[in-house]
Amino acid sequence: MRLAPTLLAACALGCSPRNPPAAGGAPTASSSTSASAAPSTSTSASVAPSASQAWPKDPAQVAKGKELFAKTCTPCHGANGGGLVGPNLTDGAWLHGKGPERVRVAIRDGFPDKGMPTWRTMLSPEQIEALVAFVGSIVDTHVPDGKAPQGTP
Repeated sequence: MRLAPTLLAACALGCSPRNPPAAGGAPTASSSTSASAAPSTSTSASVAPSASQAWPKDPAQVAKGKELFAKTCTPCHGANGGGLVGPNLTDGAWLHGKGPERVRVAIRDGFPDKGMPTWRTMLSPEQIEALVAFVGSIVDTHVPDGKAPQGTP
């Protein structure tokens, strides 16, 4: 079986049962794409997204995100987003803040010290947006075999 290069890169960056993601700080909302950008250590409570921060709903974008999720995210988050070594993305609990901007920053900047790779060098901004759309489509679906909630509801 041949693994996709991004999957191999993710695993090389720490996506393994020996280095699981843990509760911690929220990502910054910075739009910087420099490799030195680091998430903040704030643990402020999340709030419902405003209309300008609504999850992308375009069906074509969600479909692209689903396909990309299957190739890059399932080793840590599971095929249905219910979580493996990474957190459950289908419940209402969030480790790094809720909403599309927080998810966008988490995908882009990652949490390498917790096993989440920095995807900005492996995915285009359009691919990251597609992943944000897909994650938004599975939020609060509460898959039956999902991991126990982690983080702030």
